[in-house]
Amino acid sequence: MCTYGYRAPVEDTPPLPEHAALAQYRVLLVEDDPEYGRMVERVLRRARPPLWVHREERLAAGLHRLESDHYDALVMDLKLPDAEGRSTLENACAQANQLPVVVLTSTDDDALALDAIRGGAEDYLVKQRTHALSLPGAVLRAIERHRRNSARPTAGLVAGIASEIELLDQLARALARARRRRTPVAVMVAGYADLDWLAEAFVPSAIDRLGARAAERLALRVRSGDVLARLDATRFAVVLEGDADRAQLDGIAQGLRAVMQGMEIELDRGVVMGLEARVGISLYPDDGDDPETLLENASASWEDADSQDGVRFYTDGKQP
Repeated sequence: MCTYGYRAPVEDTPPLPEHAALAQYRVLLVEDDPEYGRMVERVLRRARPPLWVHREERLAAGLHRLESDHYDALVMDLKLPDAEGRSTLENACAQANQLPVVVLTSTDDDALALDAIRGGAEDYLVKQRTHALSLPGAVLRAIERHRRNSARPTAGLVAGIASEIELLDQLARALARARRRRTPVAVMVAGYADLDWLAEAFVPSAIDRLGARAAERLALRVRSGDVLARLDATRFAVVLEGDADRAQLDGIAQGLRAVMQGMEIELDRGVVMGLEARVGISLYPDDGDDPETLLENASASWEDADSQDGVRFYTDGKQP
């Protein structure tokens, strides 16, 4: 029997949305394994925002539900009692009326994963390798990515800067590659600290202007292949793939910090310069194995970074 890496909390469990009106999105789950199916239902219902889930065990029953009801996403196993493989996905995508489809499978096969994406799936998750608690994030990202692409089919990233949702999407894909290649991934959060005085001394728009200028400079600094995203007015995140060691990552982080601290902006009442910036770093697999955890831990490291060195690894906070 496979172990799926999930254990329900004993206490402080939020109530499950029993009705669609209590949830923001509706998900159709097609999975014939009763134990795994019930587990997926539980974790999806505990998502934030919560998901309403209906489960079927046969593809035919699932397709019938798609004809008679509205859903925001389809989550399905590729191997079902009445269908298997590429034909399962093709039938589902043809019937799903442009819904995002997330594939679950017990087969750890890169070729099959690529085939699924080419066949119309938004994402491909291997059951034994995917932590259950990361499933809601994968489904929510698939929904948001699908809606964004449908609304702006030709739109790309503005000036190479991703949004937080796009960052999490790209990070999820980077982690999938890292698991296959057994290589690390680093997430850096870089930003200014204590800027309330700037808005008070000048104008509220000063912070936005500073962040916009910093975004332009950082986009020129990051390496080809890295992902740069803007988290808020003055904080940014970078995803780095590859075998860089701690010293190399520290050097990259110091470079990002130097760019931000070297910024100058001209305002009506003078020039602002010499601002303090800091960087927090989390690493896969040591500091997390899903996008949300890695970004959260990098942000926590950013909060704890001191003003002297300005760079902090998440593992530094766990040292005795």
